[in-house]
Amino acid sequence: MHELESEYQDELLELYGETETEREREREREIERETERERVEVEHKSEIDRLVALHGTVTRDLNTQLETERNKTAELLARLDALSLAEGHSV
Repeated sequence: MHELESEYQDELLELYGETETEREREREREIERETERERVEVEHKSEIDRLVALHGTVTRDLNTQLETERNKTAELLARLDALSLAEGHSV
């Protein structure tokens, strides 16, 4: 009977060891997953920051172009008005 108990205890210890090893592996996998999530978050934040900066640059460039075109249009309208006045017409 004592031999059976000893064998049973050995099996329990072995199972417990396997369970503990599996728990350790799962903890390691969870750490790896968390590390990967953090890496992806940093990568996404960097990409978002880059896109926000690009958006700001594009917006400034477009506003500058728009202002340039408005000035050109105002200048052309002033010339047209001056020509029309010279010919006796009004725009």
